[in-house]
Amino acid sequence: MKKMLLLIILLFTAAVISGSAAADTDPETLILEADSEYFSKAGFVQKFDKSQGYMNDLSGDEILHQFAVQNGAAVETLTALQPLETAVRAVNKLLQFMDYRAKVFHASISLQQEETIPEGSGRCWLLYSDAAVTGAGNESGVILYPGEKAYSFTKQKGEAVYNEIADLGGVDPSQKTKIDVIRLDGISYFYFDGSFAFRYEDGIPNPVSFEAGTQLNEGGNRIRCNFDDFTYRKQ
Repeated sequence: MKKMLLLIILLFTAAVISGSAAADTDPETLILEADSEYFSKAGFVQKFDKSQGYMNDLSGDEILHQFAVQNGAAVETLTALQPLETAVRAVNKLLQFMDYRAKVFHASISLQQEETIPEGSGRCWLLYSDAAVTGAGNESGVILYPGEKAYSFTKQKGEAVYNEIADLGGVDPSQKTKIDVIRLDGISYFYFDGSFAFRYEDGIPNPVSFEAGTQLNEGGNRIRCNFDDFTYRKQ
């Protein structure tokens, strides 16, 4: 039975913070002053305010991937006709913001896990990576699973190595949560509903862009996530 190739190094890696950004940047102040101090230009905003009926995509005979815009939010659903033997991650093109990439930025999005069957068998995610530069399968990035963990990752020829960088167990994914990511001097600062969570020096030399979506794990039947108000500002 084939498994999703997911090599996770279960060693908590503390972010190494160095240089002027680490010395001078107060995370609590940064979230309040970032847009006025660093990102004063108007940015890209995707509000998902135009309703759109369901788009269905059947993957083989096993997975139904559905996407719609309803009540001011993007709704993405993964449904397995039979309990999965292999984990599946999905993303709709409207949740891929590949045209908006930079090294220094302030990005935010709201997400909420509406349903997972069985309980705990699926999750919503947000990531940034340099895939738009390196090509899919050779990228590096950071992925967040609210309510679980955050990982850095590197892919080479499609094979991925994941390293845990933060515990996000204190975030309730069933509640609508705004996530802010501010990146300065190669260091990313992560916030949940305005509260600083952690920072991480990712070591990625290229501009990065964002994606968001759903994941249905082995044994899962259904996961539904809502996404709203993606904003992206750069210098």
